[in-house]
Amino acid sequence: MPPGTGIRDKVWQRLVVEEMGHLSQPGFAVMIGSRVEGCSAPWLVRVGAVDCRPTAATLRSAAVPGAIIVVEGVDAGFAAEVRTDGVRVVSRNSHVAARLNGAAEHLVPLAQWNQFVSDLCEQPLPLGITKAAYNPAAELGDALRECPGSYILKPRYGSNGVGVVRIVSHADGSLTAESDCPDTALYLEEFPHDPRQRGRDVIAAAATHRPRFVDRASAGLPEWAMGLSILEEEIRQDRADGSLFEPRIVVQRMKTDSGETFAIIGAICKRIDTSVGASVARDFREEPLDVSLGRFLRPRVPSADLTDWVRRVRNEIFAAGERVRDVVVPLVEARGARIHQFGIDCRLCWNQAEHRVAFPFLEFQFGIGRIDQTALDTSLVGYQTGEQLRSRFGPETG
Repeated sequence: MPPGTGIRDKVWQRLVVEEMGHLSQPGFAVMIGSRVEGCSAPWLVRVGAVDCRPTAATLRSAAVPGAIIVVEGVDAGFAAEVRTDGVRVVSRNSHVAARLNGAAEHLVPLAQWNQFVSDLCEQPLPLGITKAAYNPAAELGDALRECPGSYILKPRYGSNGVGVVRIVSHADGSLTAESDCPDTALYLEEFPHDPRQRGRDVIAAAATHRPRFVDRASAGLPEWAMGLSILEEEIRQDRADGSLFEPRIVVQRMKTDSGETFAIIGAICKRIDTSVGASVARDFREEPLDVSLGRFLRPRVPSADLTDWVRRVRNEIFAAGERVRDVVVPLVEARGARIHQFGIDCRLCWNQAEHRVAFPFLEFQFGIGRIDQTALDTSLVGYQTGEQLRSRFGPETG
């Protein structure tokens, strides 16, 4: 990973949220060009044990390129990615780190994996669960044809909505693509597709031809990141008044008597009317969170209860934001980044079975480019622009 880009990596963000467990989120896959290199697949192996010794055989046999191995335990926890050049092991545990030359992250050569497992499992250390998943690389078209549904393909390091594509894998094996981004939509429409490919060539072009239709200046994408993508299951579009609603919790650096801290200063909500719902920055409106919650809930709850529903859902969103903030801020600082403000973005969905509002995670927005004045006036107490924050707290990095 190139320096200074880690926290803007959509894959890193999803892994952070997955580890936290505070917010639900869609399944996702990591892509290079048109190849799926790994995904959040269901675990294929689950081994429970009171200590780590019985799992040694499972750990040795799981070391197949493409496998992801997770060991959860007080004294033997680690995550491992099996690659062709070795096993990348990451752990915050001192017992594991001692076998990784004292490092929290280390590449273990495949020839040394069995010895690493033997050393780790020679003592009856407490262990919760061992899990393994096999994520073989595959062409995007092949992978999607096996998994009918709708997906969002977007640049891995963000793009202000530019180059974002909605892909639908139909039950008959065909694939279709559409985009809210005008330049992307025009390229997909004019692409000389082969009918015999049934859409495979179009979606491959969407992932690999970005230099032909993306303005790097508008997207904020460096050249090296053009071919890197994340593919996500599409979050359900539960609309009201024709709009999708995506709350953004705003977290900002503040001065205190004892130094500095990060505080939630409020929340706004994006109201999106475009069909794909992954729009470029100019194609949405912003309004106070309570206003959007009222719009979203009005057709779904009794009118007499609307005020109570708005208050309750708003409090749930803020409570989730506080838990996320407490985890994310130390992780950002640990990666050597210094930021003064970020947004926690989610989407409002209606769980009909449980008769409640869900708000699955979308992304972290490091550096908020714009906030509509109508939303700003009533929703964000103490909000400062990026320029004001840098003047007060110094430059941002990462």
